[in-house]
Amino acid sequence: MSQDTNPAPQPTPAKPGKPNRRNRLLIRLLIVGSLLGLVLIFTARPLYRFGKKHYAHYRADKCLEHMESQQWLQAMKALSDANRYGPEDPVVLRATVTFLTKTSRDPRSLIVTMKRLIASGHGTPADYLTLAKAHLSISEVAEARALHTSLPDDQRNSKDGLELLAQVLRAEGRATEAEDTLRRALMTDSQNPESKLRLALLDYENAFPEIQSRARQTMWELADNKDKTALSAFTFLSRDKNLTAPEANRLLKAAEAHPDAGLSHRLEILSAVMRINPHLREEILDAEVKRNEGKPIPQLVGIVAWLAREKQHTRILKLVSPQVAFQSKEIFPFVAQALGEEGRWADLRRMLTGSQSMPVQGARVQVWLAQAASKIDPTDRDTPRQHLENAVEFASKNDDLGTLASAAQVSEEQGLYALSIRAYERIANASPQNEIEMLEKVYELALRNRDTPKLFEVSERICELRPGSGIYRDRIQYLTLLTGNRMETVALSLATHYGESIVEGQTSRIPSALLQALSAYRFRDSTALDASLLALQSHYPNLTPGQRAVTVGLLRFAGRAVDAFRLAESINATLLLPEEELFLGSK
Repeated sequence: MSQDTNPAPQPTPAKPGKPNRRNRLLIRLLIVGSLLGLVLIFTARPLYRFGKKHYAHYRADKCLEHMESQQWLQAMKALSDANRYGPEDPVVLRATVTFLTKTSRDPRSLIVTMKRLIASGHGTPADYLTLAKAHLSISEVAEARALHTSLPDDQRNSKDGLELLAQVLRAEGRATEAEDTLRRALMTDSQNPESKLRLALLDYENAFPEIQSRARQTMWELADNKDKTALSAFTFLSRDKNLTAPEANRLLKAAEAHPDAGLSHRLEILSAVMRINPHLREEILDAEVKRNEGKPIPQLVGIVAWLAREKQHTRILKLVSPQVAFQSKEIFPFVAQALGEEGRWADLRRMLTGSQSMPVQGARVQVWLAQAASKIDPTDRDTPRQHLENAVEFASKNDDLGTLASAAQVSEEQGLYALSIRAYERIANASPQNEIEMLEKVYELALRNRDTPKLFEVSERICELRPGSGIYRDRIQYLTLLTGNRMETVALSLATHYGESIVEGQTSRIPSALLQALSAYRFRDSTALDASLLALQSHYPNLTPGQRAVTVGLLRFAGRAVDAFRLAESINATLLLPEEELFLGSK
């Protein structure tokens, strides 16, 4: 058997160096990948922050653009996005401040945002002024004054700085100083049309006829311009009690020639023409109604509002029927009011309780229904009360301050003082700008309702808002001394404090002698009581019924029964607080 001498084929050996190149490539890829991973690890967060910042700035800019075009809903959405991605970014904070300032929304939020912006180091001198004004809008006078004091001298004495000081002084009750300061502010830029206008308004309030005449002359000069100050001059001159018939005609021609004067300016001047020429009143009213007959509903809002101001309710119903009024939420309230003023209460109730959808809030409808119910059946007290309760509840939930004010007024007219107080307090809580005014209404109604605890409560609240006011401090001291309760919480250094706020006017203050007499009575100091009662005699004509009743009791306690009897004859006991009645009936 032969054996194959050829050897079996062997695998071809690999070329030297090929595996080494493949390994090196793999190693390089691993190194590059690792480096890229490290880069991503160290740059991902900064890149993410950069992206957030860029998007926040983009949305903040969009917010400003939407505000310029009056697209407030879109502006709010853009601002919300910007705050989501950059709540502490100075650009976003600036946009937020601009939005809150332009919309006058929530001054407390404006204050918080402005402080954050200033703390970021991006505040401007103007921001301090804006912050101070925001504090003033919610009656934080001390904070506003502190900000004004912190301004550099040049800014504090600038026009804006002096205007801020004038507002602070007015909020502190120092009206004369406030007016003088405002005049100084306007004089720093006296040739500016806006400053001229405001100076003329101040001059017109002056008691000297020659200064008033100068103010009118300035107003006529401004009325001949074609800028915005001319529009304000139209309004001022049309309301001027000294306006003559030729001047009214001249004013009407000037308004017709002004490129920006609208229907409201023309109608204001027509009101002046009718006031000066009563014999032309019916003719002018008829002409205006005829001019607007057949116009689309949206174009009738201005004329209907004017007719309402002129108390032309019959003409309103002639121009717009109750059925047509459902097409406009602006006109509907005027038509409802007109039906009431015309005594058509049944027609009003039918309109409000029909099957058609109301173009106004349900709370406002409840107020009208309360008025209609009380007029249709004056003996029914429960139905109007229930409607008003509903109105206050619904309006409070929706922050409908206008309807709350209407409900408060109607409740007051119907003697529902507790309900009216609740509505006014709700307005005070929701509207810092009107807080003092609303609380004053609460104080007035609490007096009518003879509710001493409520008087205490509201007086303390107002005193906290106006700590420098002697008027409000007097009230606290009077109520404390009257009731004898919580006397330890009131500083009774009457002689020291009484002269502090003399600028508020003596007519609004409770006589210091009465407070001193009450204090002497509480502490059984007969010598001081006699001296205070002697000093009080000159104030008798200006005392309120309640203060007279207290004085009667103090005179009796001092053994002056004859004087007490004479003073008691002029007192209406129905106007007294329960504690004042006790003094009047004391022996």
